[in-house]
Amino acid sequence: MPAPRNLLTKLLSFREVVRVPNSVTVLEDFWPPALALIERGETGVWNLVNDGLEHHDELLELYRERVDPTHT
Repeated sequence: MPAPRNLLTKLLSFREVVRVPNSVTVLEDFWPPALALIERGETGVWNLVNDGLEHHDELLELYRERVDPTHT
């Protein structure tokens, strides 16, 4: 979903993207642990990210393969 803070939205707006590792959160993976924290009454800042790293250039390549092959 396009949004100003969405990583893919940001990457699509750049003229050039270099290979930079980034930790990401997939929302479908976010909800189960977030709900568990809420049920336990946890408070504070939560840092929930998926395991591993994604690279900006690889994310754009996947976008081209699966969504828009004409994106440059």
